[in-house]
Amino acid sequence: MNQFTPWKEEIRIPILIIFLFAGSVFINQRLPGEEGLSHRFLLSAKLLKRASLGHQHTIADYYFLDAIQYLGEPKNKDEEYRWLYPMLNIITELDPRYGTPYRWGGVVLPLFNGKEWVNIREANELLEKGIRNMPKEDERYWQLPFYLGYNAMAFERDYKKAGDYMAMASKYVKGIAYPRYLALLATRLYASAGDPDAGLRFAEEAYMAERDPDIKKELEKRIKELRVEKDLKMLGSAIKEFKARFSRAPSSLRELVEKGIISSIPEEPFGGEYIIIGGEARSTTYKQKLKIHPFSGQIR
Repeated sequence: MNQFTPWKEEIRIPILIIFLFAGSVFINQRLPGEEGLSHRFLLSAKLLKRASLGHQHTIADYYFLDAIQYLGEPKNKDEEYRWLYPMLNIITELDPRYGTPYRWGGVVLPLFNGKEWVNIREANELLEKGIRNMPKEDERYWQLPFYLGYNAMAFERDYKKAGDYMAMASKYVKGIAYPRYLALLATRLYASAGDPDAGLRFAEEAYMAERDPDIKKELEKRIKELRVEKDLKMLGSAIKEFKARFSRAPSSLRELVEKGIISSIPEEPFGGEYIIIGGEARSTTYKQKLKIHPFSGQIR
């Protein structure tokens, strides 16, 4: 059997320390004609694993400290932290279940360079990698889809994708130390994406699973709101069809039934009724549509 003898076992840590020091000098060397530190000579995770003598977790810790220092150097911001993602990718290859680099990278990688947000794709790739590698039993697992949902909402304006991620996050929350509004936010995002059906299905599932009476009460209200959104969307399509067929707006929703465009007028969930105002379907009790107010992207 290939086992380390006691004296070889004792020198493993000192050898590792020497290796890390040498690696630091190599990785952070100055290039001719350049100022400051360069991270363009990052070693591959495969090589680092072989050279770590079984201590790849220690090397991952070291590289993560190096990544934090790299982020803290003002001059690296001018290059849009171009080496930060490769560093975090190596760290998570060395230790795939090291949760902090996934979450930290997902938050700090997006950067507003004065004109646009950059590094969004890299942040999302890192978070997706975390979803694949981290155990779902981890109490902070929910933060991975949560940050993906935030990126989709704030930077990509893809509310359907954001809703999917927020819905996923809400299913993995544990204990009380988490945002209790995740399920509500997911339904609002679905509505903003013009897909109240998806939001309604999720809200009904969340309502059945929720044990907190306050959240359950809010979900009950949200279900009614989404039903209004769904009904108004259907009635809007019916009015559009009526206009196309008769070259005028219907005088009332009853006329849509009389012309066979809809079978009946849906019941308004809040106890009011649906009417036509200015050629559009409206609710007499529910005035505000569910929507997300776009993130300006000007403040970091």
